[in-house]
Amino acid sequence: DCGKAPVEHWFETRFRVTETSSMPPYKIVFDTIEVAASWDAAANVYHNVLDNMDKVQGVLMITAHVSHFYPNGVGIYFSWGGVPPREMDELSFYQKGWDTVIKAVIDAGGSIAHHHGIGVNRAHWMEKEWGNAFKYLLKMKELLDPNNILNPGKLYSAIWKRGEP
Repeated sequence: DCGKAPVEHWFETRFRVTETSSMPPYKIVFDTIEVAASWDAAANVYHNVLDNMDKVQGVLMITAHVSHFYPNGVGIYFSWGGVPPREMDELSFYQKGWDTVIKAVIDAGGSIAHHHGIGVNRAHWMEKEWGNAFKYLLKMKELLDPNNILNPGKLYSAIWKRGEP
């Protein structure tokens, strides 16, 4: 038993991010991605993300914590960081990390967002997340915004670029 000290230290320091401000000159990439999972999928989501991120060349750490608890599931934050391989720039490495996490979440039965919304990094995963229901979202967007003036080039940007719906 190590007592209360580790927990108290964590509560006092868990939101300190000043150390990350010195990372850019060293090409260190770091981010946190929040997702959601039902209770029956949560362990699979956790393990699938960690297992897949462990295979990404350059990833040095991947951690997770559950931030929100509900009767039907949880919100999970995955924090990861690393240094891109020499043949990869930081932005490509960042996107590789994001895509690896999101694909692992979907493959394990989780949801690609909890409460922070979809955003640009998740937008191209919407079709996979929603499956057949996605076409109905597109139809609603088309009916409500036929001139595509509401948030153009964002949530459905990949679909609009393909010339759909």
